[in-house]
Amino acid sequence: MNIEVRDKPALATGKLGFPALFAQAFGTMTPPYNMILVGAVVFTFAGRAAPAAFVIAGLGMLFYALTIIGMARNVRSAGGLYTAIQTGLGRKVGLWFAGALLANGVFSLPAALASAAYLMQLIFAGLAAHHPILLQTWLVWSLLLGGLTFAVVYLGADVSARVVLTLLGLGIACILAIDARILCSVGLMGISWGSLWPFGQGGGAQPMLLGIGVAVITMAGSEGAIFMSEEARKPDRDVPLAVIGSISCALAFYLLTSLAFVAALPGRDPGQVWAEGGPAVLLQIGTRYIGRTFAELTLILVALAAFAGVVSFVNYVARLVFALAREGHLPKICASANRFGAPAGASALLAVSTIFALAIGFALLGGSAGAALTFYSWLYVSVAIFLLFNSLLVCVAAWRIGRAQGSSIWARAVVPGVTFAVMLLAAKSQLTPLPPPPFDSAAWVAVLLLVVIVSTVEMGWRIKARRNRA
Repeated sequence: MNIEVRDKPALATGKLGFPALFAQAFGTMTPPYNMILVGAVVFTFAGRAAPAAFVIAGLGMLFYALTIIGMARNVRSAGGLYTAIQTGLGRKVGLWFAGALLANGVFSLPAALASAAYLMQLIFAGLAAHHPILLQTWLVWSLLLGGLTFAVVYLGADVSARVVLTLLGLGIACILAIDARILCSVGLMGISWGSLWPFGQGGGAQPMLLGIGVAVITMAGSEGAIFMSEEARKPDRDVPLAVIGSISCALAFYLLTSLAFVAALPGRDPGQVWAEGGPAVLLQIGTRYIGRTFAELTLILVALAAFAGVVSFVNYVARLVFALAREGHLPKICASANRFGAPAGASALLAVSTIFALAIGFALLGGSAGAALTFYSWLYVSVAIFLLFNSLLVCVAAWRIGRAQGSSIWARAVVPGVTFAVMLLAAKSQLTPLPPPPFDSAAWVAVLLLVVIVSTVEMGWRIKARRNRA
């Protein structure tokens, strides 16, 4: 099977080096943001064994990296994994994948902006009491950060990469400074090395498995580099390195930070502390070990890391929209690129959908910080459904492509099989049992949307077949 694919050039082809591709993959993961928001859930489930949960999840996600690298190694298209799915499972199933990934983008972008707004409200509760609009309306923060996001995306992938690496680097540096201060204070003997053993902390197997499943989510997004392959200078070398390198760096960061945070809470259950305090725990730990001002700065940078993550996510979803429009599945205007080589039409479509989603969330829930967190959590449940659906397609396509290429049993069966098991565990941690109302409705909305996507593609396919026969 020949899977060499290259779309007609329209983007800034041959421009991106390894740093930009790494920024795309690493930025979509947003480790500083995920460590504090999603990592809090990992601690809630796994307790003192959270470091072990991150290690196991990271190893599992390395299998995912091998899976997507193997199936997309010859793809040179803005369609990324969508193009690879088409190759392995056909154009119709490829459109299922693209539809689910677009739905993921429509839900994920406002979710990330709402959660960043929640953090900004939390921070400014003590810094800007005389500006009530900054405290009472998360929509203002979401729109401000969203506007900056699409402005950066408009300037092209190279500028986006510099912004993303700068913001993530600052956020990671601040958190690592807190980590270093904690670990130097407690010494080697104060580090809870037993937390690296998954089932030795008294929490039981089920909570630990749930913690691993949530930790997987913190390392999702490395596939973003594949969607930039049409613009890469050396895609054969740099795309795989960006995918593997981003997961490896994220794993190292999560491991060190989780070990430090466990050491900072001796004699206390980290799960209970994080469940009760959430992101405010970072303020407490940072204030105790370095100072209040530095802790507040770190939390601001965590919120800006969410902004950097949205920039990365818009970049790769916009390229999927661009590829679909170039094939005639979406309006032609979405296949337009600006003078910076960015998919401006596709980005504009995503901007409109994001504003619309934020407006709905604000109208239904109000403008409080709690409303922002509820809106984020509701959307997050739907995203888990879309991820599971697409993970299944990725694994099946990897098996089909590997078999056609004569790959080894390890490459075509074991690696995709482990990948799907890891993704299934991640989805299970989010969906079984279903979360309480109103979050349970998010799962059914996602399932309904997937049914609509598959049905629409199937109907369009049959109409096209009838026209061709006529």
